[in-house]
Amino acid sequence: MRFVPSLVLWLALAVLVNTLASSERERTRLQEQNTANSAGVAILSKFETELKSNVYLSTGLVAYIASVDDVNREDLHAAMQGVFRAGRYIRNIGVAPDNRLDYVYPLEGNEGAIGIYYPDISTQWPQVQRAIASRTTVISGPLPLVQGGIGLVARTPVFLESGDYWGIISLVIDIKELAVGVARSPAARDVKFALRAVSGDDGQISPIWGDQNLFQPKVMPPSMDVAGGRWEISVQPALAASKGDSWLTFLTLIANAVALLSGIVLYRFQAVHREMHANRRKLQVILNTSRAAIMVYDAKGLIHEANQAANKLFSNDGKTLVGCSIHLILPGDIGVPEVNGVAYTGADADAVPMNARALDGTIIPVEIKAGETEFDGKSLNVCALRDIRDRIVYEEKLQALANTDAMTGSFNRRYFNERATESFLQAKRYGRPLSLMIFDIDHFKAVNDSYGHPTGDIVIKAVASIAAKLLRSTDILGRIGGEEFAVLMPETGATQAEVLAERLRFSIERANMTSEHGLPLQVTISIGIASFPDNSAANVDELLSVADKALYRAKQSGRNRVAA
Repeated sequence: MRFVPSLVLWLALAVLVNTLASSERERTRLQEQNTANSAGVAILSKFETELKSNVYLSTGLVAYIASVDDVNREDLHAAMQGVFRAGRYIRNIGVAPDNRLDYVYPLEGNEGAIGIYYPDISTQWPQVQRAIASRTTVISGPLPLVQGGIGLVARTPVFLESGDYWGIISLVIDIKELAVGVARSPAARDVKFALRAVSGDDGQISPIWGDQNLFQPKVMPPSMDVAGGRWEISVQPALAASKGDSWLTFLTLIANAVALLSGIVLYRFQAVHREMHANRRKLQVILNTSRAAIMVYDAKGLIHEANQAANKLFSNDGKTLVGCSIHLILPGDIGVPEVNGVAYTGADADAVPMNARALDGTIIPVEIKAGETEFDGKSLNVCALRDIRDRIVYEEKLQALANTDAMTGSFNRRYFNERATESFLQAKRYGRPLSLMIFDIDHFKAVNDSYGHPTGDIVIKAVASIAAKLLRSTDILGRIGGEEFAVLMPETGATQAEVLAERLRFSIERANMTSEHGLPLQVTISIGIASFPDNSAANVDELLSVADKALYRAKQSGRNRVAA
């Protein structure tokens, strides 16, 4: 019975230790829950940011469609392709004139969706109606898609400048990719979360991501409003570490001595080994599933890791870049750790554009984000690069569309005025000659009234084409009105301008033009010329006014002539 006091003391201490441990666990649990709630708000904010950044891309398509008289399939395909490549989580894009799905990108795997008429799809038509009625983007989902799979669908109505409804643009967002991307962000570190959608119409709940059992009954979870309803999130710590266990472990170690200590040492060794192994596997998964080219390199620039996207982008034959120098790909000192320059932009900063270089010498425009990290006890550098060649081409095409007249291919009035202003200021500064002519088609209203507007369009295009071929490469042609054009001629005096104008007038007069139905047409133009510094024009507007008055004199003198 001598062991009874010791047993009682051990039991008393055990009760005391467990009481303290329970109290500590509860305090830690509350602290972790508060942290989880803050993480929930941050994760929702990340979802909202990523979702809006992808949905916002549809505004470019809306602007393009609303700005043209007739949607060109090739131009629309190029615009859809640009939006798809710019979006991080866009699965496909659908354009439905008059609510019938006629265009899908990418088409492969989505052929079954072509021809869908939304009013016939009972699960999707109400959302389309809501978008049309509100004239704003409506996000619905998760939804089963006709072309297979489940996604979020952002529907944006297109209204023309006249106010008439044109059709609907649908962006299908890949829910899994979006959630995985957010789950990898710093906001979701060390937590697990579940996301669900609540319909604004009937309150129906649809799971989006994670274990829905994380939602607790009678607990109002953090939420954010989305078009068509709201999203709710429930967050819990991924690993609930209890500091109270350390006190209990300490007292238990005294009683169990070497055996327990050995077990803890072995357990800690195995835990560290498992964590290192899990981190390596996680790194490999992240590297090889990312569309960005990711490379990990040391202070000397030696590449230790490169994902498949990096190998494909920079290696001649797609072989691994491991063992190569980062300086072969990135310019200057960007790969040197002690240089806190453009490479180390930080997690929250925008990516930096620059030119990288493939191993075969090809220059590749990229956006880069880079920084320093520690892995396996080593200080390493990590950079992520995204190929932006397609985006640059897409932006150049959009710029060209914004500067040109859709019917004739000439510069539009806005861009012509910009170019003319630049040339005038340069001529005025250096005392160089510059001439400007304005011409329009004689009796154009009679052409429209007699042959119809399609024939009028044919005449405008033909006149613009003849002028573009006849003018010099330095001359600037712009359509500044319905049947009115202007030509800016740098380094050209009044005499040269009159010769060029007469040649243009003669070419139009002798051109063989026909109506929409093949009837021969006789078309002439009248031209007004103004030259600098022959007159006292102080700016381009005054020079245009002088040329316009000369055009009026040409009209009053009988048309089909040049006046200066």
